[in-house]
Amino acid sequence: MYFYEKIMSDFEKTNCLVCSSNDFIPYSKKGQFAIETNVVICKNCGFSYLNPRWTKERYHTFYTKEYDLYYRPEVMGKNYQYDPYRAIKEIIARSKGIINFETPNLAVLDIGTGMGDSLIYLKNEINKTATYSAIESSDFCVKHLEKNGITVITNDVDETWQANNKQKFDVVIMRHVLEHFLNPADVLKKVKEVLKPDGILYVGVPDAKNPTKPLLAHFFRVVHVSYFSKLSLTNLFTLTGFSPVKVIEGDEFERKEIFALCKKADEKEFTADKNEWLVQKNIYDAFRKKEFYYRLKDFIAKKIILRFK
Repeated sequence: MYFYEKIMSDFEKTNCLVCSSNDFIPYSKKGQFAIETNVVICKNCGFSYLNPRWTKERYHTFYTKEYDLYYRPEVMGKNYQYDPYRAIKEIIARSKGIINFETPNLAVLDIGTGMGDSLIYLKNEINKTATYSAIESSDFCVKHLEKNGITVITNDVDETWQANNKQKFDVVIMRHVLEHFLNPADVLKKVKEVLKPDGILYVGVPDAKNPTKPLLAHFFRVVHVSYFSKLSLTNLFTLTGFSPVKVIEGDEFERKEIFALCKKADEKEFTADKNEWLVQKNIYDAFRKKEFYYRLKDFIAKKIILRFK
């Protein structure tokens, strides 16, 4: 699709992002757009992550200058038909009874905002009295957000942006962004600092127990540093001081997604399930086997059609 050159200095090794163990099994080096994507599974807690992965510097360049080319066709002026407000409508429906987005003077932070469709919808259609802030790395998207009256507090989630925003926000939204971070635990701890005492965190991530197909050419991708299951996600919440009010694996909106609504709590350790790595591996293996047979059937069908033409 686009030119990519592997440079060894772009990569670094890391321990498990949930339990910090360095005991893992390599699973795949193949990923979307034929970019090397080194998926491993932690043998201590069963969490899937990239190791080695790109460095902080390489990711920062990618997100600020290159990400839109691969993942935001609307930014590149391509004719892409979709409902730009679908995501926030899902969030509102899922949060019913937990978050009231119509609360006067509500303070909302969206991390990984993209073009800001969710915040723009809330601002224009749901709550004009609220304040809306964003964290977004794309240069193009930052300009678009600012034009639409959204305050961009930083373009780098790894900075100390939380220092000037202590207990400021009623709601923090992290939809399909936690899996992108090099240090998801550090980011969640910062989010805890900026949430008000009764604030709510919304998180949505792809489900490693129910991945989208094809696994190697779509689900595994270099920008997804983490592959969360319900167990690994709740383990991370426990470590970083969040208590889930609701954690759901798939619903009528998104079957292959996990979403959670959390309140602040005390940080605690968790007990790792030593068999979880094999459970996760078996799920990946089953998906790869199905994909192989689908490709084989398609290949045979094409051969038969060509023979009788």
